[in-house]
Amino acid sequence: ADSNAVTLAVPPVTAIVTNTNDAGVGSLRQAILDTNNGGICPSTSTINFNIPGPGPHVISPASDLPTIDCPTLIDGYSQPGATPNTLPNGVSGSNAVIKIRIDGAGAMLSGNGLTLIAGSAGAIVRGLSIGGFASGPGIHVGSGADSVSVLGNFIGVAPDGTAAGNGNGVEVFSEAVQIGASAPAARNIVACNSGDGIEISGSADVYNNEIGTRPDGATACGNSGGVNFKSASGGSVGGPGAGNFIRNNLGDGIFLDSTDFILVSNNIINSNSNNGITFGTRSDCAGAGNTFRGNSIGTNGALGILLQAFGSRGVNDPLDTDGGGCGSDGNRGQNYPVIDLVTYRPDKTLVDFTLSSEASKTYDIEVFSNITADTPNHGRGETSRATTTVSTDAMGSVSVTN
Repeated sequence: ADSNAVTLAVPPVTAIVTNTNDAGVGSLRQAILDTNNGGICPSTSTINFNIPGPGPHVISPASDLPTIDCPTLIDGYSQPGATPNTLPNGVSGSNAVIKIRIDGAGAMLSGNGLTLIAGSAGAIVRGLSIGGFASGPGIHVGSGADSVSVLGNFIGVAPDGTAAGNGNGVEVFSEAVQIGASAPAARNIVACNSGDGIEISGSADVYNNEIGTRPDGATACGNSGGVNFKSASGGSVGGPGAGNFIRNNLGDGIFLDSTDFILVSNNIINSNSNNGITFGTRSDCAGAGNTFRGNSIGTNGALGILLQAFGSRGVNDPLDTDGGGCGSDGNRGQNYPVIDLVTYRPDKTLVDFTLSSEASKTYDIEVFSNITADTPNHGRGETSRATTTVSTDAMGSVSVTN
């Protein structure tokens, strides 16, 4: 080898979309080809938009767009007149002004809206409306396209909030993907899709999105399911200051299928047609080690949380030995605490309870209140009131009295 050989960095590439044509100079198709750079990827590339006129501007591909092969920022907010959401976290909806729409309906495309592949690790897609890809997802993040960010988009809805559904909204087969973020500008609207709003088979963090409701924050337009982890390798849904609104979906709000160690926290999960959160009825291997904390789970069509592999409600069992392995219940059939006594005082409410579970283990217990009583008496928690940590004895039992 030549010891004097020099490796030259590939300079960044910036492409500007100046028209809505399907192909040719100034088109989105050409911009993707330019930033792919013949497979010799720059460290970063950018696709900006500067299409004349007030918009929204509709780009209707006649065939599938090229895959995104390199780390590229596709920035719909660069289009004049486009602005990201400014509604604060905890307020539903989005006041983002989207000026670029990618519409697959005209050509009846069966492929994906945007497809990111392995070389695109670190890419960012923001400020776009993507819809009309009836058989494919709006955004497909393929294997190896790690650390991709999907921020501030309308996926399954047009810029004016009308339905423009895809198959799945976003589907993920890579690792460390971020869908939404704690900043209000990063909030995605994911609604009206005939498949899952977000389907994850790799790992992803899902923060601060509106899933199943139009941008006005009030009008239902559910996905078939909200967020679906399918044999996923990790991730989270929500977090302090970054919870999602997961509402009005036609199946479950969140589905964990053969998935371990997912953190689900600080979300508002209600008005979904099936359960708020479900484990694994689509396979015989339910997950374990998943954590639910600080969520508001209101009225859904069935249970708030269903910890089952086969769809029937579980019962508490001595020493909590009913879980583990394929064919078992979700979270290993974790027993639930039983309320023994509730005492109301002017300044506080006291709750006495008993937990029978595995021996000599430590558990976090959350206490919730509901505006109305839960009809099945098993499990909706609208407002988190208190959290305590308890440890079971050698017989697997602990009682808390006040």
